[in-house]
Amino acid sequence: MSVKLTGLLKPQPTSRLLLEASAPSTAPAQPGEGQADHQEPGTALLPERRLQARVDVAIPVQIESKGGPHQARTTDLNVTGASLRLLAGQPALGADERSGRLVLRLLLKQAVPPIPASASGDVSDLTVPGEIVWGGLDGTEARTPRVGIRFLHDSANVQCTLAELVGKLLTFCGQADDRPDMVQLLSQQVEWLTGDGRRIAACQDGSLESHPGAPLVIIAPGYGETKTDYVTLASYLAANGFHVLRYDHTNHVGESDGEMAEATLSSMNQDLGAVLDYANRKRPTSPIVVIAANVTGRVALKRLAQDHRVALLVVLTGIMDLQAALRAHQEDSIVTFLRSAGLGMMNLLGLNVDGDRFLSDAIKEGYADLLTTIEDAKRLQTPVLFFAAEGDPWTQPDAVKKVLASLQTHEAQLYLIPDALHRLRDNPRQTLALVRLVASCCMERFFPDRSRKGLVEPSPRTIAAQIRVEQERARARHSKRKPALREFWRAHLDHTRHLLNVSAYWHLLEQVARLAGPLERGERVLDPGCGNGELGLFLLTQQAYRLRGEPGPKFLPPQYVGLDFVPSALTSVRMNLAQAAAEIRDKSPATVMAHPLLTTTLLVADLDSPLPIHDNHFDRIVCNLVLGYLQDPLFTLREFVRVLSPGGKMVITSLKPQADLSHIYRLTTQQPGQPEAIEAARRMLLRFGTIKQAERDGMFHSLTRQEFALLLFASGAVQISIHSAFDDQAYLAVAEKLPR
Repeated sequence: MSVKLTGLLKPQPTSRLLLEASAPSTAPAQPGEGQADHQEPGTALLPERRLQARVDVAIPVQIESKGGPHQARTTDLNVTGASLRLLAGQPALGADERSGRLVLRLLLKQAVPPIPASASGDVSDLTVPGEIVWGGLDGTEARTPRVGIRFLHDSANVQCTLAELVGKLLTFCGQADDRPDMVQLLSQQVEWLTGDGRRIAACQDGSLESHPGAPLVIIAPGYGETKTDYVTLASYLAANGFHVLRYDHTNHVGESDGEMAEATLSSMNQDLGAVLDYANRKRPTSPIVVIAANVTGRVALKRLAQDHRVALLVVLTGIMDLQAALRAHQEDSIVTFLRSAGLGMMNLLGLNVDGDRFLSDAIKEGYADLLTTIEDAKRLQTPVLFFAAEGDPWTQPDAVKKVLASLQTHEAQLYLIPDALHRLRDNPRQTLALVRLVASCCMERFFPDRSRKGLVEPSPRTIAAQIRVEQERARARHSKRKPALREFWRAHLDHTRHLLNVSAYWHLLEQVARLAGPLERGERVLDPGCGNGELGLFLLTQQAYRLRGEPGPKFLPPQYVGLDFVPSALTSVRMNLAQAAAEIRDKSPATVMAHPLLTTTLLVADLDSPLPIHDNHFDRIVCNLVLGYLQDPLFTLREFVRVLSPGGKMVITSLKPQADLSHIYRLTTQQPGQPEAIEAARRMLLRFGTIKQAERDGMFHSLTRQEFALLLFASGAVQISIHSAFDDQAYLAVAEKLPR
């Protein structure tokens, strides 16, 4: 058998976005020097810096204010607020009403378009408190007053009702770009039950130009991915005449039934079989293409070795040697499992699963190593295209080449991708080149005449709109009530009490402290989302070392204020700081302890609500690995700017979307004689696996560099710079407040 090998051209690198910015702006950031003046599909943002989708819906609203009742209608709505247009003849809201609290009654039964009924068949009106954040007149001749409302609900029931309401109304089918040369794309949610009663959630994508008998492409998302990760690929395929069916695995992240903890490769195999059955029922005359990524590529290889209904298999960065991938990610979990059962919950390839269930299934069902993959490949009759990342330790191109050599089919082709690419979302620019190549390959095979005319490019804005809709729908589906969210973070903090034992985390705090600037004159430092108080402990230690070098009353101690919405965390902070101070006192000379090291205040407060702090109060704000987990990051950043003193500085960190903390775990295990550090790193990896799963389910959102910068601009901060930190797993932003 001959195998054709093709290289994939690497896109030219561009300068990093928004490394420095010197002026506040509410306009989208301009490209930096050497940066392309366009955005890749799927990464372009519609003008919505709150990172929350708005739905266009007209809901009658009765407003109760100090000045009396008003009548209005919503023009758009999201989970945190709404835009209202006062009805004709209604007076504008006065100054007292603008600064006061309003009560809004949303008459949901009269909404246009109608709101889908719940399972009980009832649509109830909703009462929610709010405040005005902006006001003005619309651009019509009538000059009707309009206001922007921020909801101030403190009820978990109201919060969940709003999330469910927005989720029901989030549908997008068509164009966000009205250019006549752009092909019209159509997306539709579908779901069905498998033979054992599990619900599979999917999305059908197509265009008005797609022929009924055109090929149907099934996109099986990789391990740790959802159907939303493949909107860009689906859009390119749909724009070029294919029907596309994207789905979420059961027992996995996404919208299908089941919990990630119960994930197995056999379950993924059964899901793919159920999707193939569905595809044959819905489009019996269409040839079927299966596109599968990373671990799912291995699953598809086994499925199609026995199931011959597929005309083409495309494997994207497929993991052909599971044991080697696990070893590269963290450790040889298969050997560990064989030596001792009872592994329990563990982090595998970035997400937490029942280790015993997952690994026993992989071994028993023949997924565990390269030899079992080669045995499946020998039985494969389907033509196959492999796209392998050259520098990726998970996928290992040499293993892919061995699998290709064992294939009996004469139609096999390998494309090599420069650099590592575990998952499509890891590198948007690299992903776009891959998406275009995959679409072109499918075109050449099924539409050879059309392919010679070139690839049809879908609208980037349409792709971005569809991604946003699906992300917000997932967020609404998985939204947690505030008590459940508080319990989630309490458990997280309980398992990460010893983060300071991890050297990479200590180095992160050193970088934060260095960029925040010296603390020598009694500066007031706010630590919002302080967790277990690691920053306070670091500042305490730092002050002790400083006074050892220069004893005397030269330095005034910083005034540290820790703030968190988990009361038990603040209790731990108080105990940790007291214990650390006692240890420093026992080990330090009297000249050091003659002066206070740190004054401490701890407050219970929710960062999704207005901070209980006066304006212009703090000299420094340090918010560490919190921002991406907030309901409305822009609101919180504006609160930070409000309480920051003129000329004050804030340092904010956020994990990158593609963060992989197994790298930090491996570095820690390589340090001899530090069992406490290794255990702390293991717990960190496990808990961040839980957070990553919640992020994949839409609960949280890790900020890209561009999103981070846009939010800081919109907050009113100036002198913004963004750096890499935490062994390249996080972004670190430094910004200031305009001096008087």
